[in-house]
Amino acid sequence: MKITKQQLRKIIKEELEEAMGAHIPGKEATLDFLRDELGSWQPSALARLSDVLQSERFDLTEDILDIIGGALEHDSPSYETSAEADLAKFQKDRFSGR
Repeated sequence: MKITKQQLRKIIKEELEEAMGAHIPGKEATLDFLRDELGSWQPSALARLSDVLQSERFDLTEDILDIIGGALEHDSPSYETSAEADLAKFQKDRFSGR
């Protein structure tokens, strides 16, 4: 499963709106949110996101890649899940209000 730049922007915007109401914060608040959010992702999902961001750049790309790199350093490199399982977990968590 490939995440497009537009899909990632939409997900980030929706998550920010849900977490902080209609007020969209500045870059530092966005990066703080992404550090927390991406820190909870599975290593395989982080690796796939990293691959997408390497090829499709936008304003926060370097900052997000740094967050992913830090999160991956703390996780076991041997743990792998499928893209379908990662997506199902993300959707379940998102719709259950976690």
